[in-house]
Amino acid sequence: MAIGLSDARKLLEELPQKIPQHIGITKANAMVHKSYGSEIHIQCRIYDDRLTLWNEGKLRDDLPAEALLRSHASKPRNPLIATACFKAGYIDA
Repeated sequence: MAIGLSDARKLLEELPQKIPQHIGITKANAMVHKSYGSEIHIQCRIYDDRLTLWNEGKLRDDLPAEALLRSHASKPRNPLIATACFKAGYIDA
């Protein structure tokens, strides 16, 4: 099921307790790293055992996918949104 961001917010508020508490970090990261030049919405998929958020875009050229499994520098596409999310406590530096 793919839905728009406004509908995803409603669904996320209704998710059962089995979804981990770090859901806020996942939502914030989807907004911080989204390519807003695209008309494609952030997509939310809810399964029995997990929640996935997807947005259009690609990894930086200097960041291979394997690097995501270890500590790496964050270079968000949207630094103003990233700063707001950081100050609100949704993401780490």
